Amino acid sequence: MARPHKQTRKDSVRTDETEGPTLDSDDEQDEDPPNDSTATPRPPDTSLLMKNVLRNSLAYVSYGLPELSDQLDKYKCRMIAWPCKICGKPINRPTYDTSCGNLLTHAGRCEMKQKKSSGSKTLACVGVTGTADLDPREVLQRCVLWCAETASPFSALQQISHQRILHPTIVKNLPTCKMVSKGIHILYLSIQEVFCHELKTHKGAMYLGVDAWQLKEDKDGKTKWDAMPLDFVQLNQSHTGEYLARMVQYIVEKFGLENQICGIVSHNASNNKTTIEELRKLKWKRFKGMPQCICCFAHILNLVVKAILQPFGPPKKKTCSASDDDESDDEEEAEHLIAKCNPWPRAITCEMNVAEWQQALKNAGLLPELQMVIDGFTDGFDQGIPEHRLGNLPWYTPDNYSSAIQAREKIQGSIEEEVGAGRMFGPFTHEEASKEFKFFRTNPLGSVVNSDGKVRPINDLSHPKHDKHIRSVNSFVDKSEFTTTWDDFKIVAAFFKENKAPFQLAIFDWEKAYRHLV
Repeated sequence: MARPHKQTRKDSVRTDETEGPTLDSDDEQDEDPPNDSTATPRPPDTSLLMKNVLRNSLAYVSYGLPELSDQLDKYKCRMIAWPCKICGKPINRPTYDTSCGNLLTHAGRCEMKQKKSSGSKTLACVGVTGTADLDPREVLQRCVLWCAETASPFSALQQISHQRILHPTIVKNLPTCKMVSKGIHILYLSIQEVFCHELKTHKGAMYLGVDAWQLKEDKDGKTKWDAMPLDFVQLNQSHTGEYLARMVQYIVEKFGLENQICGIVSHNASNNKTTIEELRKLKWKRFKGMPQCICCFAHILNLVVKAILQPFGPPKKKTCSASDDDESDDEEEAEHLIAKCNPWPRAITCEMNVAEWQQALKNAGLLPELQMVIDGFTDGFDQGIPEHRLGNLPWYTPDNYSSAIQAREKIQGSIEEEVGAGRMFGPFTHEEASKEFKFFRTNPLGSVVNSDGKVRPINDLSHPKHDKHIRSVNSFVDKSEFTTTWDDFKIVAAFFKENKAPFQLAIFDWEKAYRHLV
C-alpha cells in the first residue's frame, strides 16, 4: 500500500483583488478604499471590543475596567477591584474566583437604590419652603440641641417612627447615643459660665432635681418654670445615700447654691432618704430636710405594676443589659414583688449523671484520687479564688468597658441562653445579692476583635491591673494548682504516632469553658 503524500499548506496571501475582509466584522467596508499608502489610518472601533466583553457576561456592564486592589485574599494575594459605575465603590474579588454572583448582586442593589431615590422627591421640589439641604456636619449639632432642649432620651433618635419625620440627611447621618451624650457634655461646658451668672442673679424659689428624667409642668398656667442642668457627674461607687449626698454637695457648692435651694425632687428610694438626711446636716439656709423633699412615686409604681402583671402576660426570658446601670438598687417597695418572679437559687443543679460518674470512677480505680470531681458536681467546683474582702465595701462592681457596646447583642444573647437553660440566675439588684453574701464582686465586660475580624465578648478577670489596694480575681489563683498545656497539631500527631495503644477522644464545647457566675 503506497504511503499517501502529505499536502503542503500554503500561506494565504491577501492581494488587492480580495473581494472582502478575511475576518468577520460588523463594520461596513468602504466602497472605494484609498490606494494611497500615506493616508492617515482610522482609529480602531472600540464597539467591537465592548461587544466581545458583553458576550462574556452581562455582570460587567455595571462596572468599569478592573484594577489591582491593595486588599489581600486568604492566600495573601492581591485581589481584583471592579469599580461600580453606579455608586463608585470598588468590589474586590479573588483572582481565582470566576463567579459573577457577587457582582450581579451588588449591581442589583445599586440599581434598586437608584430607582428609589429617583422616584422620591423632596418637599423643596414641590414648592414647600423651609426644607433646604442640610450640611451633614450639622446633623450632630442639631440632634444634640434637640435632646438637650426637650430633655429627651438619646434612644428616641433611633426610633423608626421618629426617623420618618426627620430630614433625609439627618436619617442618613444619624449619630449614635454615645456621640450625642458626648456632644451634650461639650455643649454644656461651653455655656457653663452663662449658667453660673444666671443662677447668681436668679430671684425666686429654686428646687434641685436629682432624678434625670423630670419635666416641668404648669397646670395653673400662672407659674413660670425654668429648668437647666447643673452638671454631669459619673458615679463610680455604689449608690449609697452617703455617697450620693457627697456628690450633690459637690455640685451645689460648685455653683454657690447652698443658700438658695428650697427643696429637692427625687423618687422614693431608701438611699435618697439617707441622702436627704445627710444634706440636712449641712445646715443650708433654706433647706430643712425631709419636709422640703418632693418624692415622685411614678418610677416605683411602674415597677410594682410590672411585677403584678407579669404572671398574666406571655412568658419571657429575662435579659440583662451589658452597659445599663442598676437603676433599682434601693427600691425596697417593689423588691418583694420582683423576688417572686425572680427567685434566688437555693440548690446546685448539674446536667451530669453523678451516680454514673461515681460508679465509672470507682470501676477505674480513680477514687478517692478524683473525688473532687464528684464534689464539684454536687457542691460546685473550686476555681481557686478564696473568700476575701476589699476593705469595708459590701460589693465591688466596676463599670463595663466601652467596647462592650460592640458586643452588646452577643452578650445579651449569651445571658439569655444561660438563664433559659438554668445555668445562670438573675439579674439581681445589689441589695438582693448583699442579703446572701457578705461581700461579692463582678468583673467588667468588654469585647476584642479576633484575627478574622469577628468581635468576641470577654469577661476581664484580670481587672484591675497594677492596683495596690484592689487585687484582681486572677491574682488569687495559684498557677501551680491549675496547670494547662497548649499543644498544636504537630505535637498531638507525634504523640499518637509514638503511642500504639488505642485512645478515646472527647470533644468539649469551648464556649462552656468560659462560663462564669455573674
